[in-house]
Amino acid sequence: SVANVQGAVNSVVAEGGPDKGEALAILPLGRRRKGGIPILSFLGSPLADYEAPLLAPGAVVDRKVLGRGLRRAAAFLACPLIMFSKLPESLADAWPNPLVDPRAEPQAYSAYRCRLEPGYVALSEAAYSAKSRYNLRRSERLLSEGGEPRYVLDARGEDRRSLTLAMMEQKSRRYRETGAVDLFAEEAYRDFFLGLGENPEVDLLVSGLFRGEEVLAAHWGILRDAPSWPPGVSGPWGKG
Repeated sequence: SVANVQGAVNSVVAEGGPDKGEALAILPLGRRRKGGIPILSFLGSPLADYEAPLLAPGAVVDRKVLGRGLRRAAAFLACPLIMFSKLPESLADAWPNPLVDPRAEPQAYSAYRCRLEPGYVALSEAAYSAKSRYNLRRSERLLSEGGEPRYVLDARGEDRRSLTLAMMEQKSRRYRETGAVDLFAEEAYRDFFLGLGENPEVDLLVSGLFRGEEVLAAHWGILRDAPSWPPGVSGPWGKG
């Protein structure tokens, strides 16, 4: 479905193990154009936040062999250029990314630095002016007039599913309003997010703001070795 939306052509590179039949690395690649030139890149690029191969558990991939496989894929799809970006240095469990040369200087995509305060209240006082904090409290009071709000930080079960569906609907509406391609109109996209929400091996953080049964805002993300604070809420609702 991603290929259909973006006009890409599916291509997979798999490198064999000792018996030459074991798949060690799978790369969901496709052919697209940039500046009129056909390039080989990851499917989902440039929409994806990060791009990386799928590795078998404990796989050790020879970077030279992988490079030859990529060149064969590019030649097969008539792509004179191979372009990868947003490559993380390591994958799950700090496993090295075979597409990143360890000798290369680390780069960061859309990076920023900040000093974390000890808690959300301290952070809000450091980040927002007194007037901004007053406006936030006023917004909270106005929100409460329509019904008692309820904030769920780590949704499970039916709350997680309803928030995921709401997130997709909100994203779809935004895509349509801005004239962008509505990715969530594709059933495969929807099934992917719903399926991850039901997979106990995926560490998700799905949060949302409810008013009664109505979902006002939803957040969906995958956790990885990082602290997570409720966005805009501290303790019981009404004093954040």
